[in-house]
Amino acid sequence: MKPIRLTMSGFGPYAGTTVLDMTKLGEKGLYLITGDTGAGKTTIFDAIAFALYGEPSGNNRDAAMLRSKYAAPDTPTEVELEFSYEGKVYKVKRNPKYERAAKRGDGVAIQNPGAQLTYPNGRVVTKTKDVTEAVEEILGVDRNQFSQIAMIAQGDFQKLLLSPTEERKKIFQKLFHTERFEALQDQLKKKAAEMEQECRQIQGDILRQIRSVQWSEHSAYSQQAQKAADGALTAVEAAAVLVELLAEDEKAAGESRKSLAEAESALEEVNQKLGQAAELRRTREAMEKTAQSHAAESQRLQTLEQAMEEWKEKEPETETWKKEQERLRLFLPMYTELTEKENTLAKQKKTRQETEEKKTLCGEKLTKLERGLELAKAELEEMKDAGETVLRLEREKETLEQKRQRLTELKKELAAFRKLRAELTTAQESYAKAEKEAAEKNQRFQLMRKAFLDEQAGILAEGLRENEACPVCGSTHHPAPAVKSQEAPSEAELEQAEKAAQKADQAMKKASESAGLLLGQAKEKKEGLRQKIEELLPEGIETLAQTLAQAEEELGKAGHMLAEERKRAERKSRIQELLPKKEEEREKLAAEKGTLEVSLAALEGQISGGLREIEALRQKLPFPDQKTAESEISRYERQIAEFAAKQEKARKELEEVREKVERLRGEILGYQKQLENAPTLDVEEEKKRQGTLLEKKEELNKEITGITHRMLENQKALKLLQEGAEELMEKEKQFARMKNLSDTANGTLIGKEKIKLETYVQMTFFDRIIGRANTRFMIMSGGQYELKRRQSAQNNQSQSGLELDVVDHYNGTERSVRTLSGGESFQASLSLALGLSDEIQSMAGGIRLDTMFVDEGFGTLDEEALRQAVKALSDLTEGHRLVGIISHVAELKERIDKQIQVTKDRTGGSRAVIVG
Repeated sequence: MKPIRLTMSGFGPYAGTTVLDMTKLGEKGLYLITGDTGAGKTTIFDAIAFALYGEPSGNNRDAAMLRSKYAAPDTPTEVELEFSYEGKVYKVKRNPKYERAAKRGDGVAIQNPGAQLTYPNGRVVTKTKDVTEAVEEILGVDRNQFSQIAMIAQGDFQKLLLSPTEERKKIFQKLFHTERFEALQDQLKKKAAEMEQECRQIQGDILRQIRSVQWSEHSAYSQQAQKAADGALTAVEAAAVLVELLAEDEKAAGESRKSLAEAESALEEVNQKLGQAAELRRTREAMEKTAQSHAAESQRLQTLEQAMEEWKEKEPETETWKKEQERLRLFLPMYTELTEKENTLAKQKKTRQETEEKKTLCGEKLTKLERGLELAKAELEEMKDAGETVLRLEREKETLEQKRQRLTELKKELAAFRKLRAELTTAQESYAKAEKEAAEKNQRFQLMRKAFLDEQAGILAEGLRENEACPVCGSTHHPAPAVKSQEAPSEAELEQAEKAAQKADQAMKKASESAGLLLGQAKEKKEGLRQKIEELLPEGIETLAQTLAQAEEELGKAGHMLAEERKRAERKSRIQELLPKKEEEREKLAAEKGTLEVSLAALEGQISGGLREIEALRQKLPFPDQKTAESEISRYERQIAEFAAKQEKARKELEEVREKVERLRGEILGYQKQLENAPTLDVEEEKKRQGTLLEKKEELNKEITGITHRMLENQKALKLLQEGAEELMEKEKQFARMKNLSDTANGTLIGKEKIKLETYVQMTFFDRIIGRANTRFMIMSGGQYELKRRQSAQNNQSQSGLELDVVDHYNGTERSVRTLSGGESFQASLSLALGLSDEIQSMAGGIRLDTMFVDEGFGTLDEEALRQAVKALSDLTEGHRLVGIISHVAELKERIDKQIQVTKDRTGGSRAVIVG
């Protein structure tokens, strides 16, 4: 990737639009990016990185902070980069999220981030995420890889040179994504700890099983069982003891079962004898009770036979009830006819009443309608001019509304003008204050700068060390160094004062611009108001409130009069539409009234005839209504049914008692036969023998139950004990293997060098980086130095594997890189950074970027070291690569003709131009 044209607008310190035509730097070679501190040299690389990936190059800069504080409100913040890759030209354009002036009104709006990538064939990709993914696909590297390959920041790689193993491990983990190896180490360590805990858990379970074993106090193995419970025996030994206990309990249980069987046989014989005696006793008691019941039921049978004869004598009376019931049923159809005629008469009377009501209501409506027609015609005559009045009032109201609206707008504009004048006054006061503060801080800076320059000799003398070369004369001895005054400011204090002065100057410019803008707005607003006041308020602006109130009052009166007149016009229209309908309705009501009078006369005749027919039918009936007749019929029916039911009940009861007397006599004969030849037995003696046997059986059952329960629990414990012993043996083997694997991966093997798996992987990367770095370091150091990874640890107590030493070929020594001087450290860190850049490009699939930036660090080099460093960087430009050096070292300006010069503008912001 090689930049062709870079355009920055409102970006970082570049307030306006800065265009860098990178083709002026040529196809290859070194060029210098030079300028004052803070002018914006590194921002050029930030702009390239932002255009490609939407983020600046450093981790301490956020895309949302890229808006230039010097940019005008209407200047957009955006970067456009035209670049070539593999002979094809692409163009990418981006803007970050920032606040800008609103397109409408005086407020601010948020400009959301945007991006656009144009391919060589004209295809366009938008959306920030899609553009970033497309750039990664074209270049073959992501933002982090691009920053590590294309930007060599001396400060960052000084850390890589001097860091111990643990710090260097973190750096490599971030660069080469070796976190998965660290995760594997942690997983192995965690798994080993889990397996160790499982072994302890199984050992605890085994001991709990041993302690759950039960044994008899009189057991021959009680002493061995107690040793197992105390943990004095192994799982295998405890299992052997448990087998002997189970055999002992099995023998005891067999003897107890034999004794139980003998006791149960004797008890069964006793129970049979006692059962026979109890059965004979129950038979005698039942026979006595049955004899008593037989005597009572025989007496009851005689009483029921006498009552049955009395019911037969009353049977003729029921025949008389049945005949009277049939006679009354013959009148029921006549009652039905009477009910129908009465219902018809009631309906006719109801219809007559409804017809009379309709006739009365119709007459009332007709009278009311005729009176309403007369009133409506009179009202219509009074409102004949209503429509013309509405049109006149509407025109008057519209004129008043326009006047009121113009006066209201004038009032709002006057209020806005007063607010603008107040803002102008505040802005002018702020400008005066800012101007005073800027002058004071600038004067302070100039005084401090003069004092600082006057004391340079003393400042240089503070940094002198015996046997180290003086930066001015080169002498290693300093017999009479200059002394710095106590009142002389330090370089940091001077720089702080300069920044304060620049900040105050910028604040003054901003306040001036704000006050000037408000002043122009106030003048323009005042001219517009003067014309409106002359037109609407000829008597002066003081009458605005009174004129506006008067216009409001007149408008209210006009609106009220218009509303009333509109109501009259609407009323007139409704009456004109309603009159024809009301005339038609009056004719219909008159016709309806005549029809109702004819219907009433017919209904009167029908009602008179119905009354005569009903009276004639009532004279023939025995009861006044059908309900009374049906009640009398039901009474006879109930008497007949009750007689039959009682007679049937007496018959059934008589039959039941006869059957019961016969059954009881048969039962008495059966009991008498059972008691013949019954044996004799001593019941009390047999009961005593039964109690003794029951007690013995209960004791034997308890004994057998206890032994059985103990055996079941001990058998379960034996099974678990045997399984636990096998599982523990297998788990301990697995734990031993896992522990050894975890110790190896985590570098904790006893007596071995402490190298973790992740560190081992990183050592491979480190060796390749060192190999690539030494091709430059040997050149820069004139063949004196070569980097080398330390092969053995100083001790086996701390982590190692990534320590770095330097081989001095001049004296054949090998020592730590921390012993290098400042300039030598820069050469080593630069070589290491270039080696890392080469390694990352190789890992990215051989991707080659034709542009590289090297940021600062050259100020620590002497003339020869600087020459060697420049030569090593020149070797990087082989092919078509451009290498930009970001530095303010004066010697580099003399050595490198092609330059991008960055300067600060006194009015705020920076400018960048390409020279050479």
